[in-house]
Amino acid sequence: MFIEQPPQFVRQLYPHACWRMSASERAVYLTFDDGPSKQTEVILDILDEYGVKATFFVVGKDGEKVNERLQMIYERGHTIGMHSYSHDYADI
Repeated sequence: MFIEQPPQFVRQLYPHACWRMSASERAVYLTFDDGPSKQTEVILDILDEYGVKATFFVVGKDGEKVNERLQMIYERGHTIGMHSYSHDYADI
């Protein structure tokens, strides 16, 4: 849901926010965290079907195990970001 006319102070704080854009300019940023996973290929197929790009935030510790999936994400034109090295909070 988009706010068509937010209060003046909100417009001043966020002068480039979505209510200043036409419907064709509005965007949603889709992200996936803690991957890639065994579902990555299915997700990529769905994104391809709709012509949608996403950012996949990956766990660095899994690097060697998931290189093939990371390559698929990259080759299909998506963005890859580092989520963390591990989710082992004792190490973090």
